[in-house]
Amino acid sequence: MHLTFELQSIKVSVAVVVITINYIKRLVDDELEFYLDVIRAVLIVGPKGCGKTTATEQHANSVLKL
Repeated sequence: MHLTFELQSIKVSVAVVVITINYIKRLVDDELEFYLDVIRAVLIVGPKGCGKTTATEQHANSVLKL
């Protein structure tokens, strides 16, 4: 899918890519789902490569990578 729109006379083009991966459920998933339902925003902190981005992408309604 490819989206194009104009923002204040600047043409912006966004490519939407869907990647299917075999997600391994993490211990924090249930707690993350609860807090997202209650307060709608969370801060996830952890070491590089521990799965912060992968876990949050599973719970996100949309993802915009710049």
